[in-house]
This record gives sequence, structure tokens and C-alpha cells, in this order.
Amino acid sequence: MRCVGCGSGLGEIDLLNSSCQSCGDILLPDDLATLRREMGIAPDAPPEVENPVIEATPEKVPDSVDCPGCNTPLMGEDLAQWNTGACPYCSHENEGAAAGTTQPEEVIYIPDNLDYDENENDEESSEDFELHPSGFLPELPPDGDTIPMIINVGPMVGQSIDVPVGVPVGRRGLFGLLPDPWYEKHLKRVSGEHFEVFVGENEDERVGITDLGSTNGTYVGGTRISGTEMTVVSTDTDINIGGNIQLCSLDAAKSTLDIAERLASEPHFYVTHNQSGIRVLTYAGVHLGRMTEGDEMERWAAMADLQLRAMGQDDSILAYLSRRHFTVSLGEDGSLSLDVFEGKEEPEVVDEGEGKWKINLRKNSFTIET
Repeated sequence: MRCVGCGSGLGEIDLLNSSCQSCGDILLPDDLATLRREMGIAPDAPPEVENPVIEATPEKVPDSVDCPGCNTPLMGEDLAQWNTGACPYCSHENEGAAAGTTQPEEVIYIPDNLDYDENENDEESSEDFELHPSGFLPELPPDGDTIPMIINVGPMVGQSIDVPVGVPVGRRGLFGLLPDPWYEKHLKRVSGEHFEVFVGENEDERVGITDLGSTNGTYVGGTRISGTEMTVVSTDTDINIGGNIQLCSLDAAKSTLDIAERLASEPHFYVTHNQSGIRVLTYAGVHLGRMTEGDEMERWAAMADLQLRAMGQDDSILAYLSRRHFTVSLGEDGSLSLDVFEGKEEPEVVDEGEGKWKINLRKNSFTIET
């Protein structure tokens, strides 16, 4: 067989390289098949594959039951407690245990992801809860010091909860602190012992937090923390638990016992973004634009963005704020001071009296309270 391009005879080297070695022309599959037949070379056959023989015993999947009351997967010690009487998280009684059986009728739970495009619980919640929506009494925090924190996601946004200090906090404790039914599916991402809050012994020391090896992480200011060292948390920085629950430290006081005196002695004010409802406390003033000087998203704006998406609202309204828009601070006489960046939309300020102002812009508005 000869090459169509140069007429030279083709041999084994040409077949091996699938091209004519004299002129470089590529040999088409049909040409290769013809050349292989003329040379008496059998066509390529697929390799023989032997099925692998698995000699190891498959690892046994641990037993698990989903609680009918709160849908929490129960394994290990939690499952043992369920089999002997009730769910350790919601106290839902196991009727099968009383009847002498250890396995109730299986409840299939499909876990939710982190996408906030859906909102199944869009109703406003009441501040007073006597019973958890699943029908059981919420578990109260353990006795001891607590520190108030602002919940900045979900229907309870802007409200204050008392988080225990110096003890592990996880899914069980947060079930009692966040009784609105909206939080049930999001608390699935919180570990049994997820994080721990610390407060310095001296008044000038700040609030800190450590992650206790949780599965879905603890984030401070958008950065995941790890290790045994305490991460200091300022009042206007967000704490995100497991990706779905975000909090703000309400004060750097060492306990709830002296928070009233601390707040009264230092100039401070609260800022609420009215469209999302997120609320932060600041002592030094706040920049109400989208980006920091370091070109990172302002933490209040990041919290507002998450809350708007979580509640199925229009998160594009934040784009109407400039990257660097205006700062808010309090004067020594308690008056409100605004510093607007050059060329930016001028806010309208409404003094509502008694240390309260409303700041209006085209698509966003803020409430300032002392």
C-alpha cells in the first residue's frame, strides 16, 4: 500500500504512528485498517477486564432514627436515649419504647441545603412563645452567665437572645433560644456541641468564641475559625453558626450582670437596616455603604444580603447603595452626625425624637437609636 500524498510505500512504522513518515500525512482509520490487513496484522482488541474480588467485609452503617417531633437524626447515645424513652433534643416521647419495641415507624428526612431561594415559613412570629411549634417546651440555657446576642436571620431578626457563656452550645440549646418554626430545618446544620463563648475577666476584655470541631463550621466576620484559641468578636461583627444562623454580639461586657451599666457609661447606638431587619450595636460609628476601604463587603451588608435571600426578598436593593456612601456617628452632645462621600446620594434624615432618627435613601433606609 502506498501513501496517497507522496506515493511512498507504507510499512510498520507508518502504521505504528498512524501517519506517513515520508510526508507526514495522517492516515485515516480506513487506510490503517487496509494497511493492517495487507501486512497480516490482527486489529486491536479491547483488553480483557476481570471483575475485582472484594474480600473485605463492608463497614456497617450505624443505626439511625429520625425523631418524629423535630426530625433530628439520632445516632449513638442519642439513639440509646430515644430507645429508652424520649428524644434528647425535643423531649418527644417514644411510644414504641413504652410498648416494648425499640424502633418506631421510620420517618424519612431529606436534608435542606444552604440555598435560600425557598421560604416555606413566611409568617411573622410572636416574641412570646410558651411552646415550641413541635409541641414541646423549649430547653432553657443552663444556669450561669449568659451574654445577649442579636439574632440577624429569619423571622426573629433584630431580637436579642441570651447565649450561655463558658459552656458548649449546640443544636439542643439553640432549639430553645430560637423557637420560631422557621429555624427548625436550619438548626439541622448545627452540631450537638458546636461552639463556646468566652468573656474576659476584666471589663476591658472583649467577647470571644471558639469552634468545638463542628461539622459545618463557625464563622466570624465571614472567616471560618478553628483551633483552641479564642477569636475576639466585636459588636458589629457577625457570628455565623453552621452557615445558616447568624448572630451579633450585643456587648463586650463580661456578663449580663453589668451590661446595663456598661451601655449607660459608653456612647453607643443601634443601627437597623429596615428592609432586612438586621440590627447591630456600635460604639465608634458605622459606614453605611456596601464596601470597606479594603474593598471587602461591610459585615452589616453581608448580613443584610443573607437575610434578604433567606426570607425570599429582593436582595438587589443593596446595589442602590454606593460602595463608599456615608458614615454615621454621635457627637459628644448626643447629636447625629453624617459624613457623605463626595458625589453620592444625599440621605434624608428625620429626627423622630428621644434619641431616634430615620435615614432615608432611594431604596434603603436605616433607623438609628441610642
